[in-house]
Amino acid sequence: MPHRTSEWAFAVGASVGVAELGAAGGQFAFREADAALRAAKQAGKGCVRLAHHEVSHLVIPDADLAAVVNEGVLQLRLDAACDADGRIGLVHAVPVWQHAVHGTVRGLELWTAAERQGRSAALQRWLLREACREVASLADDGVTVAVSLPAGHVSPDGLAAEVADALAEAGLAPSRLALSFTEETLLTSSAAFVPELEAARLTGVRLCLDNYGMGHSIFALLARISLDILRADISALAPRDDTDRALLVMGMIARTAASFGLTSIAGGIGPELRAGVVATGVDLLHGRSEPHDLTVEELAVLVSGGDPVPAA
Repeated sequence: MPHRTSEWAFAVGASVGVAELGAAGGQFAFREADAALRAAKQAGKGCVRLAHHEVSHLVIPDADLAAVVNEGVLQLRLDAACDADGRIGLVHAVPVWQHAVHGTVRGLELWTAAERQGRSAALQRWLLREACREVASLADDGVTVAVSLPAGHVSPDGLAAEVADALAEAGLAPSRLALSFTEETLLTSSAAFVPELEAARLTGVRLCLDNYGMGHSIFALLARISLDILRADISALAPRDDTDRALLVMGMIARTAASFGLTSIAGGIGPELRAGVVATGVDLLHGRSEPHDLTVEELAVLVSGGDPVPAA
């Protein structure tokens, strides 16, 4: 109803975007709700829109994840982060299960299935060991591998020892491994998480804060934990139709990271944005514009200067 004063009448309304809070965490749900809000405004305002995203019904029913790992069905895919000249500086390791009926199961869907079966710790150990082993096999010793520790699924107890074992088993230098996590992971994990990260960092392992720009300032974060890498997803920095603003914010993040001696990574980069993001001064670019969904054999071809691997 309109709000009336003695002289004026003000029309009051609202556009609403709704998203489900799921395993991906609050930051992801916020971005989906924001996208739904923009859709509500574009529909004429004064209405509600729900976030639409594909939901797979495959949850690895009754499957024993340990057996999946032991049988070699679980695989690793590598997404490259490249500098302005296309040189690969870092790869993000993603666990993948190639299901005979349902196809590829990866990312949070796989972590969620592992959590339901009490196998998150097993998946974490496998991912650390496999990521270290595969990157250690590359001829180029300048490539770092990042392993994500997702909110709601990370197993912090004994993490530093697991990391040390994976590095020793693979013969990989600690500086070539980065542990990646979000503010959501910091907020929802047990009190043991930060000390375990710091213990791993003391050995030379690098720490990467993912999804930067969605929460606290870098000053507040660095007061709590030492960092080496910042990764920001450009889609979260401004409305989708405001590319100029997103690039402006990305440039500010790149300069802030540089002032603290941190490596900056711009994520979610498509071919159409690559040139603009390069101009912001970020160190590395990560997304569809760069090689992704690679096997270690395909990555080896790229880092050795061989023929380009077609984009997935």
